[in-house]
Parts: sequence; structure tokens; C-alpha cells
Amino acid sequence: MFKKILSHSVLYAIGPQIPRLAGIFILPLLTQYLTPKDYGIHGVLLAYTGILSGIKDLGFLVLLVNYFFQRKLYWPLLWRKLYGYLILWMPFYAIIQSFFIYWALPISEMHNFWVIYIISFINLMLFDIPILMAGRYLQLSQKPLHIAIVSAITGILGLFLNYYTIVILRMGYMGWIWATFISSFFMFICYFHLIFIKLKIFPIIKLNFKAFFKRFKN
Repeated sequence: MFKKILSHSVLYAIGPQIPRLAGIFILPLLTQYLTPKDYGIHGVLLAYTGILSGIKDLGFLVLLVNYFFQRKLYWPLLWRKLYGYLILWMPFYAIIQSFFIYWALPISEMHNFWVIYIISFINLMLFDIPILMAGRYLQLSQKPLHIAIVSAITGILGLFLNYYTIVILRMGYMGWIWATFISSFFMFICYFHLIFIKLKIFPIIKLNFKAFFKRFKN
């Protein structure tokens, strides 16, 4: 058991670190094509949107874990219901997030507001929830190798995209935003078969406020 825990811990630790280590070497190549303004805008965007991270999943991550272990016969059905609630919540979350994006952008960069908003909206509605559920399922099923491989490949892809958008296309801070979006799409593709084909976790879109608040309180 200890050996298994140790090996899983190593995989969880090493996978995400591979692209970060590579990022150290690619950073000098990017820096000369980025201005202090690019760093400032990107940093403020990350900080402002990060403030909202606590309400992004409505605390349903805890329910995903509870249902997986406590409702062994029909946890996929319960996950589908949570997926539906999150789909209904995301448009409202995107609107709240848009205000923070608007505040974070200087007047000279307002021409990028709708691009950033649309990219964020697509990411929230299509990619984020399946990625979240796939990662949680693999973790609970004790399959860290899958997570480590996908995380490492996606991270390295993100580095190449950063180089291409910032150095080749000279997109400045927008290069980071596009690279993150495309990387999220790639991770979504990696987990598509697991979530939608193997587990068949499609969202159940049904407005039931009584059931929603019951789950929210749990």
C-alpha cells in the first residue's frame, strides 16, 4: 500500500512539473518579445479571474467524491446531474467574470475584451467541466499515469503555443490567452472518450431548484 501511494504521489508530482521545467528554458526566448505592459495585463487578468475560482464549481467537487464512494451503483447518474447544474451555472459565472475582465483591461486594450470574453465563455461551457470530472474520476480510480501523461503533453504543447503566438506571431499577452485556450481544447480532446464514450457522462439539463439547493447545502 505504501509503495502504491508513493508511486502515485511521484506521478502526480512529476507530470505537471515537466512543462514547468521546460518553461524555465523557454522564458528567455519569450521575454524579449513581451513588454512590461504585457506582463502587467496578463498578471492582473489572472489575479482578477482567480478571485472567482472559489465559486466556479459551486463546491460540487466534494459531491463528486462523495457520490463516487457512497453511491457506487449509480454515481454516474448523479455526476450527470451535477454536470447539468454546472452547465446552467456557467453562463452566470461567465457574466460575473466578464466584469472582472473589463476592469482588468486598460482602455487601450478594450478592443480585445470580446475576444477574451468569448474564449473564456467557450472554455467554461465546453472544456472545463469534462476536464474537471475526468481528472477527478482518474484520481478516485487510482489511475495517476493517465493524468500525468495528459498533463505533461498538454503543458509541453502550451509551451510551443506560447512560443508560436508570442515570438512568431508577436501577439503579446494575447499569445498566453490563446495558448491556454488551445491547450484546454487539447486536454478536452484527450478526455473526451473517457467522459462521453466510456463513462457516458452527458449533462442532464433540468431545472429543479429544490434539488439544486439540497445538493448545494450538502
